Amino acid sequence: MDEPFSASFDNFSEVITINSTVTLPTTLRSATRLTVPKEVAATVGLIICGIAICANSVVLAVLVRARKQFGSSVHTLIANQSAIDLFTSGFIMLVYIEMLTPGLNYNGNKILDGAICFFFESQTMAVAGLMADVIGLVVITVERYFKIVHAIAHRKYL
Repeated sequence: MDEPFSASFDNFSEVITINSTVTLPTTLRSATRLTVPKEVAATVGLIICGIAICANSVVLAVLVRARKQFGSSVHTLIANQSAIDLFTSGFIMLVYIEMLTPGLNYNGNKILDGAICFFFESQTMAVAGLMADVIGLVVITVERYFKIVHAIAHRKYL
């Protein structure tokens, strides 16, 4: 009676007996968890964001140059989507750069330090870009739906 109440739930001492010859312990081994160092994740993120910036820049440049030839509303929506992707990739790259330089002090200016912390450490602009990306895809999807399902009304009003 001198042992604490929680000691009665000690799983290390319990065993299950299936028959008189086999006994199985009831405790499970905890799974080992592999972690990736922050520097490796940031480096891979920088490479992927660099590729995304290059690809979105090319797509946006082609769409802007072909604007006069293909002046439809879909073309404008896709150009806007590419611009949003470029914006998001740029700010995510800045977040990864900030991740690789921890404890950076900006001349001790509290206002500048707070603004940089708000925009980069909290990833505000990157999240805003990702939300705009999703909304842009929804708008393109709805426009495509109306073009296919309601073709006559789409041609008449859009």
